[in-house]
Amino acid sequence: MSKLFNTGGAYYGWTVVTTLFIISAYTGGAVYFGFTAIIEPIADEMGWNYTTISLAASLRGTEASLLAPLIGAVIDRYGARKPMFIGVLLTGAGLILLSQMQTLAVYYASFVLITLGVSTTSVTAIMTVVARWFRRRLGLATGITFSGFAFGSLAILAINVLVATYDWRVAMLALAGGTFVLILPMLLLLRDKPDPALPPVRREMGMDVPRSGSAKVGAFNEGDSVSLKQALGMRPLWHILAAFALLVFVVMTVTTHIMPYLSSVAVDRAQAGVVATLLAVLSIIGRLALGWVTDRWPYQRAMMVALLVMVVGLVCFIMVALDPVYLIPFLVIFPIGFGGAMVLRPPFVLEYFGQARFGTIFGLTMSASLLGGIAGPPLAGYIYDTSGNYFWFWVISIGALLLAVVAILTCPRPPKPAPRVNPV
Repeated sequence: MSKLFNTGGAYYGWTVVTTLFIISAYTGGAVYFGFTAIIEPIADEMGWNYTTISLAASLRGTEASLLAPLIGAVIDRYGARKPMFIGVLLTGAGLILLSQMQTLAVYYASFVLITLGVSTTSVTAIMTVVARWFRRRLGLATGITFSGFAFGSLAILAINVLVATYDWRVAMLALAGGTFVLILPMLLLLRDKPDPALPPVRREMGMDVPRSGSAKVGAFNEGDSVSLKQALGMRPLWHILAAFALLVFVVMTVTTHIMPYLSSVAVDRAQAGVVATLLAVLSIIGRLALGWVTDRWPYQRAMMVALLVMVVGLVCFIMVALDPVYLIPFLVIFPIGFGGAMVLRPPFVLEYFGQARFGTIFGLTMSASLLGGIAGPPLAGYIYDTSGNYFWFWVISIGALLLAVVAILTCPRPPKPAPRVNPV
């Protein structure tokens, strides 16, 4: 047990991953995946159209995109636990406000609070901590941690039960209570980084001296850094920003509108809820598989494969309008690409720009990503409101993924790994 809580030992690195897995699972389920389960109930009760309701997801994305670099810089300097604690309190308060809202202004205000809160427990914050603990096994650690977001999609089933048994307002109050009761205690287990007093071979989780000299450790040693100003002058950053924005444009909209879309093509709500849950749960396969692969493949190749798999999956998604049987290949194909592409983002940034300013630079890439998320949901809602179906939006999404493939394909290669001096 003493080894488990040794902040410099290998056991504690995986304790950190487990803690972050649980935090990301809950926040992902309560805030991101769970939103799709309350769009229709809110529309029925308040009489608002899908564009108006979906705009909240865009406001969430706008706010998060502005906050991501700031959150990354704060964590680079002060650590993650205190900002996360404050963020959990804000998330719970926002969910309570959402459960009580009666006007559009309060509805949007609740999402402002929720976004302020989850920004501190989102990908930027969580992956900054993982990048401090891991290097050689970063892909695997990232895959496990990111699987938490996917696992959180099981909340959709719980939210559906609460909505059917009580109403969506009770569901939001229940999620707020879980935020306080479950997540706050989990933060007590979190450590921002290994003990710097220990030798590097023990501090750098997964960075042990490579057995064959061929382990993938990236282009930078611990403490090396590319500043934000330097990164902005590097062409790879702009390719990465474009690819990530296009990726999240598609992912955010699919996860937000999957239940309304399936309802629009005559799939009943209960089945749509199961599909929405499986979409995220099955993405765990892609997250773990691509997480393992990223420690062995060039990141560009792995990312292009993931994006092209998503394209094939979206084609099947469109075909669901003709025959629901296409849900089967969609759920087999799309989640693998979606999960793998999301996992690849942190290692991509670390390989190009190093560890010491990872939070700040990764936060910038998240800002660009969320710009895509801002545009997607309301555009899909608008196309549905004006045309009565989602067809043209899914065609646009396929084009966006193909453009992301081009951005990755033409991205300059990362610098060669710097030589490491093995400790005695």
